[in-house]
Amino acid sequence: MAARRALKAVLVDLNGTLHIEDAAVPGAQEALKRQAILQVQLTNMFFRFQKQIMDSEQSYICLLTPGLYFCRLRATSVVVKFVTNTTKESKQDLMERLKKLEFDISEDEIFTSLTAARNLVEQKQVRPMLLVDDRALPDFKGIQTSDPNAVVIGLAPEHFHYQILNQAFR
Repeated sequence: MAARRALKAVLVDLNGTLHIEDAAVPGAQEALKRQAILQVQLTNMFFRFQKQIMDSEQSYICLLTPGLYFCRLRATSVVVKFVTNTTKESKQDLMERLKKLEFDISEDEIFTSLTAARNLVEQKQVRPMLLVDDRALPDFKGIQTSDPNAVVIGLAPEHFHYQILNQAFR
């Protein structure tokens, strides 16, 4: 029998799972709420059972709301991240889209491929040529790009032509 491991992270895909462009995937918000409600119900059952064992004279019910559950989950050592591999927009643009769709997600809970690229650029201390959509450029604010010694490529068809690619390969 394999050893049981503790849950360390919850990764939820965004694009195509919770939303497609400017529309929520039908049932996505409800699914997140149902998951929260199920966790709340299980937590409440545990608290009632635990309290009944500890104090058999009183029945104690701890009521948690789905929002409070997610606050509790987010406050534990379990990392909650909403992930996407899109490179066509900045994290801020994505956040605005998710807020309009009424998803309760904070910016620090989102991890994008642009986030990973920026982290690697900073870790390797390189000066990239950014072949990314103009809407993605805010995610690289403050990164030195003059005299590039690396290339970051994203979905940016307007940048894929002979002159730019020739410059990138030099």
